[in-house]
Amino acid sequence: MKYAIALGGGGAKGAYQIGVWKALRELDIEIETVLGTSVGAINAAAFAMGNYKQAKKLWKELDYSTVISLKKQQITSLKDIDIMGFTKDVFYKRGIDISPLRLLLEKFVKEQTIRESPIEFGIVTASLSNMKPYILFDKDIPDGQIVDYIMASAALPIFQKQEIDGHVFIDGGFYDNVPIKELIDRGHKNIIAVDISWLGVHKKYDSKKANVVYIKNSESLGGTLAFTDQLVKRNMLLGYLDAKLAMKQYIGQEYYIKEDNSKNKLLYPITQEEINWLFTPFKGYHEENIKKYILKTLRKHTGCKLTGGNTIIAAMEVAAEVLHIERLKEYTMEELHEEIMKEYRKLKKEGDTPLKELSKNLWKKKKMIFNDKAFSKMFTPFVIKDGEVPSILMLVTLPKLYITNLYIYLSLWRVQSK
Repeated sequence: MKYAIALGGGGAKGAYQIGVWKALRELDIEIETVLGTSVGAINAAAFAMGNYKQAKKLWKELDYSTVISLKKQQITSLKDIDIMGFTKDVFYKRGIDISPLRLLLEKFVKEQTIRESPIEFGIVTASLSNMKPYILFDKDIPDGQIVDYIMASAALPIFQKQEIDGHVFIDGGFYDNVPIKELIDRGHKNIIAVDISWLGVHKKYDSKKANVVYIKNSESLGGTLAFTDQLVKRNMLLGYLDAKLAMKQYIGQEYYIKEDNSKNKLLYPITQEEINWLFTPFKGYHEENIKKYILKTLRKHTGCKLTGGNTIIAAMEVAAEVLHIERLKEYTMEELHEEIMKEYRKLKKEGDTPLKELSKNLWKKKKMIFNDKAFSKMFTPFVIKDGEVPSILMLVTLPKLYITNLYIYLSLWRVQSK
């Protein structure tokens, strides 16, 4: 099966799309067309050239100095910019000078390679001169102008104007930031779209006309101009994992859990007998309503009907989230379970967090500061129990903590009954 790829805009967040590309390569996904907007147009050129290693190297070398021209200093962070001088330069030059980006693209983009590639390459931009969108593919672009049109696709209003043959162009995100509709209109039936959460226009499309695999970052990718080595590496990893998740390569919904057919008896599907045992304390106390409340929370972690197998996986993911287990990593069920139990044992060994510490973190200058993750982390030691079913009060107030207790309680019971 061949796919068309729609790559959205988002500046420095574009490193995420290189991670997606790595996953698609590993899965042997055959690409016939790639259409990009803004930074997506830059990455689309990389896809068409087929040089993954070079694209990865390019992203790892990107910083402000390779994108923006500034006179008086070499910068590694926006904090280093002389704001007054920078604003004056922008005003008099009518926009930020991105000539370093053009020089970089002229070295990186091999026009002949793109034109000879089996992968069709396209960009989205819009003309301010005649107020029309331009969706152009390699065969539509005159010789020698592919870099020009990539620059036109990435022409944010704060940048110096990009002019081609008398037309002034603006960033394609102002027409369609994730060009799925344009690919459907061209007759593509299988599309992979990569949305990196920019604020541009998102045109509606008829989902019945094509099979669209929508890949969107599951965590923040940082700022549009946040070029740092650490962030680029992290965003590539996130793109890789999210793409494999979207392509149904994991059995988890929030964590990246590989299907490994684990024979660990601690992880086998939950049985009706165990369900009855877990809810014995609630006989006569609205047992059915309690079950519905728990299942509603668990269902959000499955995306489908609950079964004995995916209920255990969903409860495991909830427990991992509550205990702040590292998310950006591939796990087997056994590995993730061990991380959960390791954190559980650590909490029990350290003992309860003093109430005064809890109070200190909630109150500051007589104002309430509520951070749900911090609060959950500090509160967890008080509510993880060793040998008792958690209370209904916890289910109503903190359902995820309640499920975490049930998961640990069941795991400990399975160990004892082996």
